[in-house]
This record gives sequence, structure tokens and C-alpha cells, in this order.
Amino acid sequence: MLVHMVADYGPGDLAFAEVVGRVKLHLPDAEVVPVPVPPFATLAAGFCVAQLGLNPSPPGTIVYHNVAPRSEIEFEAGA
Repeated sequence: MLVHMVADYGPGDLAFAEVVGRVKLHLPDAEVVPVPVPPFATLAAGFCVAQLGLNPSPPGTIVYHNVAPRSEIEFEAGA
């Protein structure tokens, strides 16, 4: 099973590792493919989700999307 992971984090980030772990827990044979977007880039992430979702893919393909809901102030403060 193919899982496209559209997110503003990627390999090397703890959030990425956590999500991949959860996906593999429930779908052990899944191939998780990161599709990185810049931080807070909700428009870019939406475009990627649409592009991946509207084009032909192998049966059972999943498009996962997560752009963290945080403000730049929280990001700079490390919250």
C-alpha cells in the first residue's frame, strides 16, 4: 500500500517518525512517501493533496495531510 505523506515536516523530524510509526502499526506493509511543503504552507499542501488525489494511483493509495496549526510566534518561541 502506498501512503503519500504531505506535511510541513519530513524525515529527520520527530513528528515524521511518530506518524510513520502509527501508519506502520496499522498498515505494516505500507510504503510511506514524504511529500514535504514549507512550514505553515497550507495552500501548497492543499495543492499537493489535490494533485495526488486527482491523478491515477495504485489501488488502496492513501494521501495523508498535516500542516501543523501553529503561529509563527509559537514556532519562534519553541512552543
